[in-house]
Amino acid sequence: MKVIADQFVKKGFVHKVIARDGMKLLIERKHHTAASPHWEVVKLRVSPEKRVGERTYMEGEAYPSSEAWGSQGWTYTDLESAKAKFDLL
Repeated sequence: MKVIADQFVKKGFVHKVIARDGMKLLIERKHHTAASPHWEVVKLRVSPEKRVGERTYMEGEAYPSSEAWGSQGWTYTDLESAKAKFDLL
């Protein structure tokens, strides 16, 4: 199964895993134009293997969908609040 990398770039944001406990992550997220980062706490889901056209995507960890934000993913502007949510889950 493909796992989320410790650091990755998506849509101009650098994501850095600060803490991990199983399928729960605390992520620092910073845009190249921003002065300071924000933090995300996410419950990862498993995306099954799928084929789209001629390409096959292997099973792997995935961020919550936009629709699941607020129940499976949260955004914080301070690290202390993000850590508290991470510990609560």
